[in-house]
Amino acid sequence: SLQAGHFNDFLETVKIRSAIWQAIRNKTELDHTTLAQAIFEALNLEQSEYAKTESPFTNVKLDNEKALKDFLFYRALYDLRRSWRVILPNLEQCGLLSIDYKYLLENCNEAAPWQNIPFINQLSAEERADVIYNVLDYFRKFYALYNEEYLIGNKIETKRKFINEKLKRPYTFDEEESIALPSVIHYETLAENSNLFGISVGTNSALGKYLREEARKRQVTLKGAEYREFIQSLLALLAQANYLYPSHAKNKANEETTVYQLRVDSILWKKGNETMLRKDPVKFRAYKDFDLKPNAFFQQVYKTDFKALKDWNAAEHTGQQKSELREEREDKFRKGEIKALYCSPTMELGIDIASLNVV
Repeated sequence: SLQAGHFNDFLETVKIRSAIWQAIRNKTELDHTTLAQAIFEALNLEQSEYAKTESPFTNVKLDNEKALKDFLFYRALYDLRRSWRVILPNLEQCGLLSIDYKYLLENCNEAAPWQNIPFINQLSAEERADVIYNVLDYFRKFYALYNEEYLIGNKIETKRKFINEKLKRPYTFDEEESIALPSVIHYETLAENSNLFGISVGTNSALGKYLREEARKRQVTLKGAEYREFIQSLLALLAQANYLYPSHAKNKANEETTVYQLRVDSILWKKGNETMLRKDPVKFRAYKDFDLKPNAFFQQVYKTDFKALKDWNAAEHTGQQKSELREEREDKFRKGEIKALYCSPTMELGIDIASLNVV
């Protein structure tokens, strides 16, 4: 059961990533308002392939489509996290996707807003944009995201119910699967009862070490109170630029503190160059320069046109199932409706599987 589940989950992830790549290839650049529609168009599914109730009536069809677009949007957002580099590298790690932030270079080209931020005020527009990009990416890769329609607690559960009412596998969330709550970024230790999953940007965090090293290169020392004042000012300014969303929480001393999330409406999905990857100097600091190459195998997998192929799916065949269900799956496997069957010794008992290709 676990192996069949992994097979199906793997294929679901691959197909959605393939659709995201096709959407970006067709549109060049997408934002939060156009992403779900573009993925929906790239998947090009018949209503019968995703809807629990297929209907010729326009209002029902539109509800089914809305549910699928919501599902795809959640999957695309969750894929913005830092990903496995070997087992299932994401589109960025295959050079097929590049994430950017709206008006980043334009905002970094304005000197006045940055003048009170130590060391950042010394940088050229390009250098400043590079540092700020890495700060925003820290939020993104830890899934510290904000969107009023999709990522607020009670709205998440409402969306989940709507999706599961309208759609069928594989375009639903499993019974035990909840839509992940976004984390928050904080510069003070949060109270234990805050009920928030927080990621630190304190002095000794990965981001803190990166920023202090960048400051040191410009002969600026940031530690202790100096660093705290710096990071508070920087995050507040990025909120003014509409990159971050501030909210309030309680710190360890039960005093009010500000926590931040990256605004989804600031993110741009762009086509990758397929040859070189952007380095992450926050998480992977190196003493010498090096090139990162995309994963060539998965790059080709994500470029696959799955609509041109027969549907791939798996099921299990074990003694834990009733004999009627096992016989039904044997029949579907024989006909090719099930492509892979994960079996216990129940399949050693002289069952004829006609055109079986591989064991």
